[in-house]
Amino acid sequence: MKTIKIKLLKRKKIALILLWTVALLALLFEHFYGFEPVTYIDQEYRYYAVAFLLFYKVVELFLFYIFLYKKNYVKLLEESFHVEMLKTFEKRSKQFFFLVPQGSVVFGIIAYKVTGVVWFVPLFVFIATIVLLMVDPKCLREE
Repeated sequence: MKTIKIKLLKRKKIALILLWTVALLALLFEHFYGFEPVTYIDQEYRYYAVAFLLFYKVVELFLFYIFLYKKNYVKLLEESFHVEMLKTFEKRSKQFFFLVPQGSVVFGIIAYKVTGVVWFVPLFVFIATIVLLMVDPKCLREE
């Protein structure tokens, strides 16, 4: 369990660094190049689309947490300790620490493309950062 904690903490740090690097790169891109929003979505509907993306992302992160991390952690604690459940927990935790940053970056870029407002990228990165900071692998119980 200790090696899993170390691996998950390392993944968490890497994910946070990559998230904020992408947010900084988006801000630099906007400063030097700029970006025009898409024209196939009317101006009046752009922010509704972003609101939908924000709502969807919050629900998705909650479901990722429940189904990829928490569910397997609870199963690991409930059952008598065996290696197969530990492998499943490690696999699902790795997926969680990959999908949360990846999805937030993609949604931030979509929101940026739809509206032309670069600050949506750091907003989605901030939401993912909160989720990643709330999940603390150091709290895993030693077996």
